[in-house]
Amino acid sequence: MSHFLFLTRRLCGAMVLQAGRARFESPNTSERAIAAQLTAGGLPAMLTGGVGTTLKDDHNTWTLWGDRGAIRLRDWSIAERLVDGAWVPDQAAMPNERMRSLVLRWQLEGVERMTHGDTHHLATVQEALDVQTVVEAILKG
Repeated sequence: MSHFLFLTRRLCGAMVLQAGRARFESPNTSERAIAAQLTAGGLPAMLTGGVGTTLKDDHNTWTLWGDRGAIRLRDWSIAERLVDGAWVPDQAAMPNERMRSLVLRWQLEGVERMTHGDTHHLATVQEALDVQTVVEAILKG
């Protein structure tokens, strides 16, 4: 869930948790489902998730709705726009199979820049702390 909270914070602004809860199958195990309502930069946001709720091994979506339409990221990196009620990928986008190695290299370059004290695109310490604070509050319920 932290990936999507980070994306929300980076694009929309600081987050304030309004309500959140996590479901655990049994004590001393990880969460199996989460739900949260928050604001990010003053905008309403909702986070839901669960393990074993789809037929796919690894499936997720992050959606941004606005007054001019909606965009989403699906399965970590497939960008789509809502057009006439259907989600449509950008036909000009590089296929994910080719993009993956470029993204991984870009991430490693960011780590290198960060370790040298240079400007980078990765999460700042403050952004990471903000996200972790929200995650822990959701888990506490």
